[in-house]
Amino acid sequence: VTPLMRSLLQKGACQEIALEPLGLELVEEYLAERFGELDEIQGLAKAIHDNTDGNPLFVGTTCDHLVSRGWIIEGDAGWALTSPLDVIDADLHDSMRDNVAERLDGMADNDVSALEAASVAGEAFASQAVAAALGIAVDEAEATCGRLAGWHSFLTKAGTASWPDGSEAQSYRFVHQVFQRILYDRVPPGLRPKLHVK
Repeated sequence: VTPLMRSLLQKGACQEIALEPLGLELVEEYLAERFGELDEIQGLAKAIHDNTDGNPLFVGTTCDHLVSRGWIIEGDAGWALTSPLDVIDADLHDSMRDNVAERLDGMADNDVSALEAASVAGEAFASQAVAAALGIAVDEAEATCGRLAGWHSFLTKAGTASWPDGSEAQSYRFVHQVFQRILYDRVPPGLRPKLHVK
């Protein structure tokens, strides 16, 4: 969610429609519909799916990106790849990382810290894990994660979790696995053990 969209959502001036992720087969079908009998379509579908988690918007914009880069071109014989799949895969990962970094640039430092701590906890986590990792109160972590989940940009609610001490708090899940992986990569390796909660 961009800052403009977030502002419009908060004012009730727009509505967000969540689309279900596409499975690998559906990504391949989309590519076949868009590019016809493209060589190595299965490998390309896997690279796109792995880097977008099948998010329909990301799948479409990723294809636009590959065309704009000249890595998928249309000739007299139809569409063709002009770059090896491993190069495309690496570029897609870099593009997604840049997309996430751009989203984070407009966010408050404590929100970014919460997301990074959450990424170390895993794809799904409880707000207690974020609180323990950052050394803050559970209600503060709950408020931060709840606000982030309300934007539907990085997190979504995933029920409640019980801890060994009997306490319960809201659980959350990253909207896309790729977000969790990219945020995790942003955390310096030396800091990751300190953010892990036993």
